[in-house]
Order: sequence, then structure tokens, then C-alpha cells
Amino acid sequence: MSAATAADLDALKRLQQTGECIRCDLEGVDLSGVNLGGVNLREANMKSANLTWAILYRANLEGANLLKSNLQNASLGGANLTGAKLENLDLVEARLSKSNLKGGNLKGANLAGANLEGAILDGAQFQDADLTKAKLEQASFDATIISGAKFNGAKLKGVSLSRVADFEGVDFTSADLRHVDFRGTDLTKVKLSKAKLKRANLQSAILVGAQLVQANLKNADLRDADLRDANLQGANVDKAKINGANFNNTLLMGVKFGGTMISANFSGAQLEGANFEGANLKDANFRDANLMYANFSRANLYGADFTGANLKGASLKKANLRKADLTGAMLEGAYFEDAMGLESEIRK
Repeated sequence: MSAATAADLDALKRLQQTGECIRCDLEGVDLSGVNLGGVNLREANMKSANLTWAILYRANLEGANLLKSNLQNASLGGANLTGAKLENLDLVEARLSKSNLKGGNLKGANLAGANLEGAILDGAQFQDADLTKAKLEQASFDATIISGAKFNGAKLKGVSLSRVADFEGVDFTSADLRHVDFRGTDLTKVKLSKAKLKRANLQSAILVGAQLVQANLKNADLRDADLRDANLQGANVDKAKINGANFNNTLLMGVKFGGTMISANFSGAQLEGANFEGANLKDANFRDANLMYANFSRANLYGADFTGANLKGASLKKANLRKADLTGAMLEGAYFEDAMGLESEIRK
């Protein structure tokens, strides 16, 4: 940090005496560990200032220039940072719970481990920001831009992301996304492997090419979701709502399914070893799908289309195959014990 000038000292004195320093120049000043709780620093120039461990609880930093400043471990709970310049800042483990960052510029900022619980992030820019293991429960994301941001291991339980502006290149690997609202969002090629998505709402979401390896989607809502070319190997989809979902050419090896999947499209999908035991797959489309060793025991497959599908070694014990179409399907080694709706020569 640069040595404090007479003007800097003047500004500091005014701040200490009045708790207010609107548009003042504090560029490069060392304020590490200083208690600035509740002060008014609206539109202040704090570029390159040292604010490590500073207490800025409920401070007004609206429109402040904080570029190149160091806010590592700073306490900013309840602070007003509306429109503040925070681009590329070090905010590792910063305390920003219930702060107002509406319209703020946090492009490239390092917010790893930061506490943003209940923060207002509407319209803020988080492009390429690092939010690894950040706490974001109850934060608002209306029209927030998060393209390229890293949320690895972040906690977002119950947050609504349905109005986020852009998810391109976002990484949610291992993030806690339970009960999160993703309705109608475009999550094309987003990384969601090992994410906790239990009871998440992904209705009508676009997940084309998304990575969902070993993701927990138990009880999630995937109705009418587009999962073409996505990778869900080893994912848990037990009791998820999948009516009308599109799994065309999706990798689903070893996935556990359950619940209702009426009219789901699995055409061309890789479903080797998938578990559909007891699932409702009425009118589902499995055309040309790889279903080797899949488990359809006790499943409702009424009207399902298996044209050209590979069912070698699959188990269809006690399955309902009434009006199912098995034209051209490969059935070597498949088990049809007590299956309903098959001709006697197929049931062996």
C-alpha cells in the first residue's frame, strides 16, 4: 500500500469523526482490522485499499470503487454494495451475509468459502468468479449473470435460480442444490456431477450435454426436461418425476430409476445395467436404446416402444408389456418370467 497523503489522513479523520465520507478518496489506504461498521462510504474511491479483517458491518458502500482492494476475511454482513466495483477482488471467506450486491461487478472475484447467506445478488455480474464452497442459502439471483463461475461444493439449498441470466460454462460439481428452482433454465453442458439435487425443480429445463455423473436426483422434478446427450452415469433418479423428459442419446449406465416416467423419451440412450424396477414407463420410447442387463422387473411398460432396442440379458420379470412394441429388439438371454402381454413363444 502507498503511504498515506495529507488528503488521505483528512478523509480518515472525517470518517472517524462523523462516520461519513461520501465520495472521499481512500485509494491505497491501510484499513486492515479497522471497525467501519455502519459508516457511509457511498461512491468512495477505495481502490487498492487494504481491508483485510476490516469490520464493514452494515456499511454503505453503494457505488464505491473497490478495485484491487483486499477484502479477504472482511466482515461485510448487511453492507450495501449496490453497484460497487468488485471485479477480480480477493474475497476469500469474506462475511457478506444479508449484504446488498445488487448490480455489483464481481467478475473474476475470488469468493471461495465466502458467506453470502441471504445476500441480494440481483443483476450482479459473477462471470468467471470463484464461489467454491461459498454459502449462498436464501440468496436472491434475479437476472444475475454467473457464466463461467465455479460453485464447486457451494451451498445453495432452496435457492431459486430460475431467473439467472446465463449459465454458460458454470460448474456446480458437488454443490448442494437440494430444493433449488431451475424451472425452464438453459443448463446446456453445465457441470453437475456429484451435485445434490434431491427434490430440485428442473421442470422443462434444458440439460443438453450436461454432466450429471453420480448426481443425486432423488425426488427431483424432471418433467419435460431435455437431457439429450447428457451424462448421468451412476446418478440416482429414484422417485424422480420424469414424465415427458427427453433422454435421447443420454448416457445412463447403472442409473437407478423409480416412480412415474410416462412418455419419457429414452431413444438411443445408453442404459446398460440401468434399474427400472417397479417404475411406471407407460408409452415410454426406448427405440434403439442399449438396455443390456437392465432391470425392468415389475415395471409398467404398457405401450412402450422397444423397436430395435438391445435387451440382451435384461430382466422383465412380472413386467407389464401389454401393447409394447418389440419389433427388431435383441432379446437373447432376456428374462420374461411371469411377464404380462407377451406371446407364449417369447416368454421363456
